[in-house]
Amino acid sequence: MSFFEKQAVKTFSPGEIICREGDPGESMFVIKSGRVEVYNTVDKRKITLAKLGPGEIFGEMSIIDGRPRSATVRALTEVSCVEITRPIFDRIINEYPKWFQIFLRMLVERLRETDKRQKIADSKEIAKQIVYLTSLMLNKEERKTGHFYYRPWQELVEDISFLLDVPPAQVSKVLTKLTFTPLARSEFNYKDGKVFIVEDVDRFFKFSGFCKEKYLKNVGKDIVEEYVVRSEKEVRLLKLIDKVLSEQAKANDIEVDYLNSRCLEEYKEDLSSYDRELKRLAESGIIKRAVNNKGIRYIKVDRGLFNIRIGKYKDMELFENIEEKLGS
Repeated sequence: MSFFEKQAVKTFSPGEIICREGDPGESMFVIKSGRVEVYNTVDKRKITLAKLGPGEIFGEMSIIDGRPRSATVRALTEVSCVEITRPIFDRIINEYPKWFQIFLRMLVERLRETDKRQKIADSKEIAKQIVYLTSLMLNKEERKTGHFYYRPWQELVEDISFLLDVPPAQVSKVLTKLTFTPLARSEFNYKDGKVFIVEDVDRFFKFSGFCKEKYLKNVGKDIVEEYVVRSEKEVRLLKLIDKVLSEQAKANDIEVDYLNSRCLEEYKEDLSSYDRELKRLAESGIIKRAVNNKGIRYIKVDRGLFNIRIGKYKDMELFENIEEKLGS
């Protein structure tokens, strides 16, 4: 072992924190013996990122870009590692070309962005689980006066926290965000204190199913038909037809030329660019193409089927917005 290595070797006991997330990073480490755990803390919940052993390094991102530590590192066993301080690192790295130093900083920046996205993704996935478990619990409750009343807020938080092994504060945060959506609200009463209430029961359970399907999609499962959006262009066309129908009261017929003029006005596109979508709607029975005795082309809309289809897409749009808010 060289004189430098003897001076730089540090030892840590099992369970000892070697470096902590958010702290300044003035050195990096090369493991000589033992194992360490690298983890983040999201809403007081530990998320393990890696377990490292002999020959592997940690702490390198902070020493390269000068930003705070991106993760906490804890010794799992007796650990011996070589600490490389910033002055030593700078002396070594300055021997390399400038382009290589820039390359390293760019690489670290990308790694940090990946870490950031992972934290956001983890938070979103937990939020989906909280929503789904809430719906399962609500499904067992008695429906009262048009609402689905639940147990006191604190009991709901504690049960979900226990079953999902997440901090109560994180559960409460998700439930609170839900109360700022059209799906739920909270209120206080003298008997139970703060209570979680679902206003739109059917839509809440649809959102719960949406959360489950999105969660399963992230592990490679296919989404069921109910939650599939076939085409963004179809959604745009349905919204246009919906707008025209709302302007003409009970009439279900729309002249093709008029629909085309509205399409140009709204989307700066000719209706012919939506031929595939019109054909698909016709095959589904949602619209029927026809020509009247004056030779004017029009489409006849089946309001029942149309409302089901556009209602689905409106729900998906709402659910995606809520999903984004819950995970933020």
